[in-house]
Amino acid sequence: MQNIVRKETISIEVIFPAGDPKPVFKFLFPDNENLRNSKIYGFQMYYDTIAPFDLLYKRKLIDKATIQSTFIDLFDKKNNNFVKFCPAIVFQTIQDSESNSARTDAQINERDAKYFTGQVIDFTNCYFSVVNSPALTFDSKFTFLFDVFYTRIDLDDINPIKYN
Repeated sequence: MQNIVRKETISIEVIFPAGDPKPVFKFLFPDNENLRNSKIYGFQMYYDTIAPFDLLYKRKLIDKATIQSTFIDLFDKKNNNFVKFCPAIVFQTIQDSESNSARTDAQINERDAKYFTGQVIDFTNCYFSVVNSPALTFDSKFTFLFDVFYTRIDLDDINPIKYN
């Protein structure tokens, strides 16, 4: 029996305080019951040129400059950091189809799909790191929107069907 690959959309609203001297802000992923006992197979990020706001909560998504200064750390259940300080923009695998437009933020056209091989993820230990910008003069509120493609270990591996 093949495992069923599921998709979970996660929306994290964060606040960037202006004038904070910290060089990097760290935002932990929220606890998600579906991702507690799972293997990861894909990770997809979005920014405001692709989707201007989160459809569920109607919150403004991160902009191009913010996603370019965002990095991702993913950990497995053995606390191995299998994705370490990786630029978040490499997980934006949708072509925004505006490369010929006059918009300056439509220049990122990442077409190489990123995928994983079924690492058992410790989702609550994973986080985003955002490099602080000295140009930030007022508090900003943004939303990270991403999809996680996964299989559930506890549901898929209970009674596997064996074919002779």
